[in-house]
Amino acid sequence: MQPPPPTSYGSTRAHPRVKFATPVQIHVGARSFVCNTEDISVGGLGATYTQPPPALTQLRLLFNLPNGSSVHTDAVVRYVRADRFGVQFVSLPSGAHEALDDYTRRALGYTRRGHRIAKRLTVTLQSGAPGAEKEVAETVVLSPNGGLLVCRAHFKIGDELRLSWPQQNRAAQVRIVFRRPCGPGELTELGFEFVTTDNFWQMEPES
Repeated sequence: MQPPPPTSYGSTRAHPRVKFATPVQIHVGARSFVCNTEDISVGGLGATYTQPPPALTQLRLLFNLPNGSSVHTDAVVRYVRADRFGVQFVSLPSGAHEALDDYTRRALGYTRRGHRIAKRLTVTLQSGAPGAEKEVAETVVLSPNGGLLVCRAHFKIGDELRLSWPQQNRAAQVRIVFRRPCGPGELTELGFEFVTTDNFWQMEPES
């Protein structure tokens, strides 16, 4: 395997990156180790490790996508800074490319759309499965289009759920568009958008 020609990958990226934490197994020849990613894009990922491989090292990676599927791909180390290093994918499978492109677009779309405020509210989430229980969650950020919340439920990107706001006796259908682990005990951040928008949070218009 020949690495791609050197690029200004560390400073000018062709693909936007989003925060994403997941274990990644790295094979370098006969050696293998596991480290944690910090961010990802369709072009590569950033990770941390106590002894990063040198720049231009050729690697074989195994990691899980945000939708839960696993990816094997070749990569090359493009930069090393202390305990952080960035890799460029060499042969990312087409299905993984499409899934990562969709994930980054949704995540960036969520973070950039409209007026947002930081506010903690207790809400519940419930899937449409028969007998599904309500899962308690706490909002972190609200926007007219959706919000960001924290919970321990195992919902996935693309899931459509019923979000209830007991304090105001309101409910709406939402879709999960962003997901990342954020703490111990399977605590997870979920970004969501309303399937229909009607100023669910009763937010004041942006001035």
